[in-house]
Amino acid sequence: MEALACGSPVVVTDIAGNREWIRDGENGFLVPPGDTGTLAVRIVKLLQNDGLRSRMSHANLRLAGIRADWKKNSLVLEKCLNDLLVQAD
Repeated sequence: MEALACGSPVVVTDIAGNREWIRDGENGFLVPPGDTGTLAVRIVKLLQNDGLRSRMSHANLRLAGIRADWKKNSLVLEKCLNDLLVQAD
């Protein structure tokens, strides 16, 4: 999440938690666990392609602004907690 919020394109392991945030080829790359060859290829691809890095960077800044804004998310969390308290009464 920190990398996304900084506008960095990312190369991450293809696991459930990362698939929630990364669309392979759009805002980063998903690499099968343990696949060091694909990891290296994806890193080199990013290093060699300024346009791709820029496009992914902008996508990640936009995504972080939409989905990871604590001011917005804290209001949702507060409502959930209030709803739970009301149900408990």
